Amino acid sequence: MNKIVHHLNTDIQPPHQFTFPFCYEPHPLCRLAAAEVEHHIVESGVWQGETSCGKMFGVLVVREERRVKSEESDGSEGALGFIAAYSGLLAGRNDWAYFVPPVFDAQQPDGHFKVTERSISDINREIDCIRHSDEYKRVKAEEAALRQKAADRIAAMKQRIASAKAERDRRRSDAQTGLLQISEAEAAAMTRESQTLKADLRRLKQRLDMELSAAHALTFQYDERIAALRQRRRSMSDELQRWLFMQYRMLNARGEERNLIDIFSTTTHGIPPAGAGDCCAPKLLQYAYSHGLQPVCMAEFWWGESPRQEIRHHLSYYPACRSKCLPILTHMLQGLDVEPNPLMAAATERLKIVYEDDAICVVDKPAGMLSVPGKDNVESVESIMRQRWHQYDGNPIMV
Repeated sequence: MNKIVHHLNTDIQPPHQFTFPFCYEPHPLCRLAAAEVEHHIVESGVWQGETSCGKMFGVLVVREERRVKSEESDGSEGALGFIAAYSGLLAGRNDWAYFVPPVFDAQQPDGHFKVTERSISDINREIDCIRHSDEYKRVKAEEAALRQKAADRIAAMKQRIASAKAERDRRRSDAQTGLLQISEAEAAAMTRESQTLKADLRRLKQRLDMELSAAHALTFQYDERIAALRQRRRSMSDELQRWLFMQYRMLNARGEERNLIDIFSTTTHGIPPAGAGDCCAPKLLQYAYSHGLQPVCMAEFWWGESPRQEIRHHLSYYPACRSKCLPILTHMLQGLDVEPNPLMAAATERLKIVYEDDAICVVDKPAGMLSVPGKDNVESVESIMRQRWHQYDGNPIMV
């Protein structure tokens, strides 16, 4: 076998069906392969330099579909072996020889992804250069000080107007109770005072607005440049992410190929999440399909400390993630004889099949079960029947 495919010297019998990756008990062959990987991690030093608290590793037991006789081969057909993978990067690398390569290598220094990524980093540095420049800080500080000064002057003017109004109101109240006599001339003067103070406030605001506009014009040039750079960065990032997802052309057992944009187009969010395609299971299946290897069974285990956001135990086995891998593996497993989902199998038993042929199926839905999935993905007739017929093209149509 190829050096990435590792021998399994055992008489353990393989399973009759491939692992259902989202709910499984690791097959003894997978446990044997995982033990080999654990030994390699300890002895090879690949974990040195890994800064994350832990990482998911995966093993895929495979059988060669074809074996060509040579001096290095005994000519046997269908020898069992295994391939191994890790999620994402390991110690900043995706090219450790013992493990399968990524579905798409975005880490090449002269590749489109890294070149564009450096251009985006250049934009980030230009934004930081503007924001931290002495001139930008000076004009921003001057504008802020001027705005505060203007606000204080307006507040003082409004307080003066309020005090004058309170005095006028007092005099008018005293005049109504007979404590004070106000002549027509005094009444007219009081009205003029109110009008004058309001006019002074308007003129003050206009004058301050002009001063503020002049100060803002200086900062606006910088802010407009920063906004334009941020828009360019966002556009480049979105385009680069879409380009990257289109490079992940995922195979299935039938030899059919779909990129991640196409695979996730029918999901709730419609776009792949970050890191899609870099988990263990897609890497392993992609390598197997690309190199004429027949998948037999698969398992994933955690190595290292648990991350903060979820509980993971060192050397414990875990199902494939649903957020990233469910849409991908739904495609990649087509053409394989996969074990039924044990959870769905139990639910299916609750559905009485009234009639079924190659075209239609009539089921008796028990009370309380949803016909179609709800917002929380609670089991439904449709989800159960989709799993029942996962090996067929298309999805069942509810009538």
